[in-house]
Amino acid sequence: MLRYGRRWIKDLLLNTQTRLVIFLSLSVFLLIIAVGFTSYSTSKDVLQDALNEPQQQMLKISMDYIDEYIEESDQVATKLALNSYIYQFLSEREQVSYDNIREIYEMLSTLIRNTSYIESIYVYDTKKESFVSMPQGYSSNPITFPDADWTGVADEFGDRMMLVKKRQVQNGLTSRLTLFRKVLLQGELRGIIAINIKQEELFSKLTLANNESTNSVRFILDGNQTMLYITPNPTLNDETLTQAIAQVKQGEFKDVQAQDSVFLAKQMTSDVTDWHYVSLVSQESILAKSTRIRNVVFSVSVLALLLGGGAIVYIHSVELRPIKRMKQMFHVKNKEVLRRDLLHLETLTMDLMSDHTQLSRVIQQVRSEASVKFLHDVYEGTIAREHELFQKWETYFPEWTEDSFVLAMLSIDNYSEWCERFPETYHSSLKFALANIVKEVLSSNGRVECADFGRDQMAVMFQNNSSTPVQQLLLPALTTIQELLGYSVSAGVGLEKQQIQLLRDGWLEANEALGKRLLYGYGGLYLYDKQAIAGDLPEDIDIESFMDVVESGEEGRALESLHQMIESFRMLPVSSVHLLPFLEQLVDALSQLQNNLSEQGARPSLKTMSLEDIEQLLKQIIHQIAEAQEKASQTKQYALCCQMVDYMEAHLGDPIGIPEVVQSVGISVSLGSQLFKKEMGDTIYGHLTQLRMKQAEEQLRLTEAKISEIASSVGYQHENSFIRVFRKYKQMTPGKYREMLRRNERLHSHNERISKEAAQWKDNASS
Repeated sequence: MLRYGRRWIKDLLLNTQTRLVIFLSLSVFLLIIAVGFTSYSTSKDVLQDALNEPQQQMLKISMDYIDEYIEESDQVATKLALNSYIYQFLSEREQVSYDNIREIYEMLSTLIRNTSYIESIYVYDTKKESFVSMPQGYSSNPITFPDADWTGVADEFGDRMMLVKKRQVQNGLTSRLTLFRKVLLQGELRGIIAINIKQEELFSKLTLANNESTNSVRFILDGNQTMLYITPNPTLNDETLTQAIAQVKQGEFKDVQAQDSVFLAKQMTSDVTDWHYVSLVSQESILAKSTRIRNVVFSVSVLALLLGGGAIVYIHSVELRPIKRMKQMFHVKNKEVLRRDLLHLETLTMDLMSDHTQLSRVIQQVRSEASVKFLHDVYEGTIAREHELFQKWETYFPEWTEDSFVLAMLSIDNYSEWCERFPETYHSSLKFALANIVKEVLSSNGRVECADFGRDQMAVMFQNNSSTPVQQLLLPALTTIQELLGYSVSAGVGLEKQQIQLLRDGWLEANEALGKRLLYGYGGLYLYDKQAIAGDLPEDIDIESFMDVVESGEEGRALESLHQMIESFRMLPVSSVHLLPFLEQLVDALSQLQNNLSEQGARPSLKTMSLEDIEQLLKQIIHQIAEAQEKASQTKQYALCCQMVDYMEAHLGDPIGIPEVVQSVGISVSLGSQLFKKEMGDTIYGHLTQLRMKQAEEQLRLTEAKISEIASSVGYQHENSFIRVFRKYKQMTPGKYREMLRRNERLHSHNERISKEAAQWKDNASS
């Protein structure tokens, strides 16, 4: 039987649902029990704290009342000590006359009649040991005085003038509370005034009217821990009170335990009498309601436990039924695991959800990248078939309608300076922020899509659903980008297009409009104007003549010639289509001359620069060329270096190296390499490689020769070596470089065709 029970419990605990029910049941039970007992303990502490203050106040009121009686009695004793009759009674050597004693007696009688709390008054002459009292009268010695046992109190005064003491009289049958005051004559103790105080009157305020209901008791201890008074309480037995008072005498004033009772103790000490006023309140009486609350909470907790267990059983049997069915839907090889637990179902579900989430992210990312690739292919013109165009459009932009589109092209101003200003790791984040700002500004007025076309370009496709022109909507975006991101962006906007097939034309128009940045500066929004006709470059501008001036070394003349050239561009309506290639050719020529004279870095991209910044760049290059020419002309070694350069240019197609170049001027290899590096700012091998790459670049642009033929023509015997060096020099292979040149030529031809068609259309319109 025991073995069967163990097996049943073991099989029961193997089931997850059963373990869940047991765990929840125990947890709820312990939680409710903890809350119940915590509430009881808290309420107990709160009640104790709440009772402490009124208990202390009531005790203080009683103490102040008794101290007031004691002080009044002391004042009476003081007045008696200063009375002339008392003085005469104590100071005369022989006994005073009958009249003096009678006056004292009448005075004491008057005081007792007028004071409700004074029972009797004694005047004791310590030297003659005689008494005058009310009501006993005069007694010449202690033997004849009925209450003379207290005369030894003179030794208990010490430095005090007043002493209140409880004493036993009539052989211990009764007790009296007496106030004693010393009477000093010329600093010598001559008498004692004793005032017997009525205890019922004095301690009347200490007795509680409701002490039976509260199970409380109050008592007073003098400085010697002698019980002076205790309030009666029939509900507390004598043994319990005796144990409680004994603990108080030992200094326990927090929780006093006596037998099965616990008392809340409070003590106060009088500054007048040094009496200890103690109050004991039974915690059972003050916490009776809290105990009932504790029992009710416990009962409710048990009831809630039963209800919770029933609810858990119901959920286990009814609500978990679909999960059991789901378990049966999944095939698991280990049938034992399938039967015993559902943990595999949770793991499987988590794996499915994780895979689904990851797949959704991948699909979203791939779709976003694919849509950008699609828009870039449209811009590049690589999608030739309309069927493919419409199919991809429906795939990537199904929610877009076939209304009109506005195409814009955003470009980061002075992209080269922007790349130097921001680390490369921040570029993608900054462009992502740029796209978000544009979407945030335009999305409230229609659909918007941004595509990163690389480098400085960001294409924008916008479907305007409002009546506000697109330029008024896009200008705040440019301003926000400048304020938040800290760099400026220019935008070109093409004409509105009604068909998807015209998306590429819209971006080409936006790109052409963006070219106005060259003349009009950064941060602008430029609209495409098909009627605007810009002329070609002035015929009197010649790069060769300008280069002759620069090579002459006359910096002032070269700068003046440059200024006149730039001003002519500003005065005439020169198109950026013609102006930008000319400026690039001019910068390349100056940079080549500069590199021949000194070591310089790659030139910045002029496409994103304004004419003003390009002018400053040209001035800087001219100044550096002039300085390099002036420095080079002052050395004899420069002529040898020029001879080596001439030899390189003459034998560019031969497989020459450093030894052949140095031998052409008749010096050693080490000396020649040192001189060339010092005078030309570059190594012989580096300069030779640069000349070869320039020659290869020209052949790739002007001829259709094979890569192997071009490699051989510039002195490389192996095509792979040439490709490796060219890739290091231009960051791309020769084949991709030729493809890029052809694409730029096609774009240039397309722009020229558009310009000519626009000019022809304008001529026809004017005629």
